[in-house]
Amino acid sequence: VHTLSSQDHHYFVTPDLEEIKEAYDNWQAEHKIILTTEKDAARLYLRIDKLTAWGITIAVLPIAVSVLLNKGHEFDTAVLRYVEAAVLENREMMGYGGE
Repeated sequence: VHTLSSQDHHYFVTPDLEEIKEAYDNWQAEHKIILTTEKDAARLYLRIDKLTAWGITIAVLPIAVSVLLNKGHEFDTAVLRYVEAAVLENREMMGYGGE
């Protein structure tokens, strides 16, 4: 295992990709992969041509969100109410009424 860290919301530029390639090439393992989160994978995907050309295999670790104390339904309801109110308010400001 070799850990490469970056700041949150980091966009991968050429030096970052070269660091990934160097680490990948230096691993003395038969079956090796880069493991990343869905969030970072979305940004790495922008450079997929280069990573593919280098033969680097990337596995993506899914992100799951759970609300504690079995309050997921209450959270979803609160978000939906907020969005519905904001949409209604914006429609009224734009003169669309309740359409």
